[in-house]
Amino acid sequence: MEANQPPPSATESARVQGVVAWYGVSDFGTYEGREASAFLGCGSKSCDANVEWAASPVTYVDAQDPPFLIIHGTTEEVVPYQQAQRLYDALGAKNVRADLVTLPGIGHSFLGQTPEATRTGSLTALERTVAFIDQTIGDKRR
Repeated sequence: MEANQPPPSATESARVQGVVAWYGVSDFGTYEGREASAFLGCGSKSCDANVEWAASPVTYVDAQDPPFLIIHGTTEEVVPYQQAQRLYDALGAKNVRADLVTLPGIGHSFLGQTPEATRTGSLTALERTVAFIDQTIGDKRR
């Protein structure tokens, strides 16, 4: 904390209230895209299984997690769609509220086969994200 900033209020929480995940790697142990080492800094060699395990969000899923919104296109080539499904399944196994928005025919950066598909995929992602944040984040007593 910088010296010029007031201390956090005792009534405010730093606890994460919700997670929006767009095209994320959730399990490096099952990752079938680029080499995990490209993401994890293992150089030209394969990463140790313990490094992959420790870097995988699914490792840390527990019943106390906040709600998740997961958005992923089905034609994504950098991070395969199965990664989104893996995270969604792991959250569901712990009874964590999670929504998986599947964008058919949409790849990385919300790119579709046509400008209209790209526009539709992008708008869907943005609209669902804003709605999720609006419904999930903040003090709803106000």
